[in-house]
Amino acid sequence: MSENRTESSQADQLIEQLDGELSELKQAHQTLREKTRKLLMTLAAVILVVAAVLAVTAGEDGIAMAVVLLIGSSMVTAFLLFQRHRQWATRVLEQVMPAICDMHEKLKYAPTVSEDKRAFVEPWQKLELVAHHSKRELNHHLRGRHRNRHFEVVAARLSTGGKDGQTVFDGLLMRIQTGRDVPARIVVRPRSMFSFRLKNTVEVKLGNETFDERFEVCHDEADPEGEQRVREIFTPEMQEALLNISREEGGLTHDRAAITAGFIHDSLYLTLVQAKSSKVGKVSVEKPVQFLQVRNFLREDPQLEQTVRDALEHVGVIYRIIDRLPPRTDG
Repeated sequence: MSENRTESSQADQLIEQLDGELSELKQAHQTLREKTRKLLMTLAAVILVVAAVLAVTAGEDGIAMAVVLLIGSSMVTAFLLFQRHRQWATRVLEQVMPAICDMHEKLKYAPTVSEDKRAFVEPWQKLELVAHHSKRELNHHLRGRHRNRHFEVVAARLSTGGKDGQTVFDGLLMRIQTGRDVPARIVVRPRSMFSFRLKNTVEVKLGNETFDERFEVCHDEADPEGEQRVREIFTPEMQEALLNISREEGGLTHDRAAITAGFIHDSLYLTLVQAKSSKVGKVSVEKPVQFLQVRNFLREDPQLEQTVRDALEHVGVIYRIIDRLPPRTDG
């Protein structure tokens, strides 16, 4: 309860601090919204007139052309709205995120990953924490330091290519410095009836019934000290930390695990999928949480104050996760 009060107080202070910037953004929002509305009305009028002329003057061919024109124009409109919303979201976060970064030690924010995206995701891929993919969207790159641990986080959407491309992961990728060397990978994955054993790995049961039912922990079979290393890392405190992170920070329904994790070299690599659920009658409906999402600019009320609160909460997830982990053993 005290933690929630602290975050609410921080949000109130931040909103007060950003009062001038939020007022300017509200004015810019009204201007952008009105310009977009006029543009769409003009575009719709022109397209309808042209489509009507084609349908009347060119017979069946004209009707077919009119249909193609209407379909094409709807695609152009959708792209226009997408681009304008992205510009609006970028502008909002350019005002909000520097102030949030100033509240935390050495926290840096970038709208996207500037380095090679394939190379960035490679550690999670090698640990088999994410499925095979060919397309990568990596946004909201945060880097900082907390409790003597360097960390970086990115919101990732990974998908397969082609016409039947599917999203294989949509959530947060986190790297947290551990302070110890792990020469061969150790992987933690949710246990389910659909899970399969990773190739060339050995599972270690830790004797904690709750943890062993929820997760499976594996090490490379080529590592002769793998089991010993697993037991050194997965102390009761670490097991409890991962259980709490999955339950408290994921929010998935039906008691599903929200994280996968892997240890290699000096870092813990973590994936986190977040959702919020609400009741519709007696049914729980799960809605994915979009990290640092800005509300659609077409809304009459941009709800900028709530955007600030949400952004502070989203960044707070990173710090709460690190707070839950056992302290570094190397100091």
